[in-house]
Amino acid sequence: MIVKFILVFLFSVLVPFLVLLFIWKVGKQFQFLVLKNEGRHCQWTEVFRFSDSGRNPLRQQAFMLFPLMFPVILDEDNDALNKIKGRVKQIHISIYFVLIILLLTSIYASKAYPEGIF
Repeated sequence: MIVKFILVFLFSVLVPFLVLLFIWKVGKQFQFLVLKNEGRHCQWTEVFRFSDSGRNPLRQQAFMLFPLMFPVILDEDNDALNKIKGRVKQIHISIYFVLIILLLTSIYASKAYPEGIF
């Protein structure tokens, strides 16, 4: 019984954490694009401020700027851009880690409880 509770708890914590990591990734990518295109620093939360409609193309670009399955190469001339890329790289590693934990947990749950958890 306690193992079933732990499995449900892991799923209910890790899935929202995975979504939050993706949101943070998009924010950092938006911050990268603003710094690269406009030359000014901004917070990663500015991706959610929709009052400035002139940045909608940047928001759309930020959503898929650095795909998860490809490496992020730190080759920019500006150190601030390389810092942001390094943070995106760390977020990718965190996403991979959470996905691995979710995959292992689901495999264990399917093998240990073939009839289902509930």
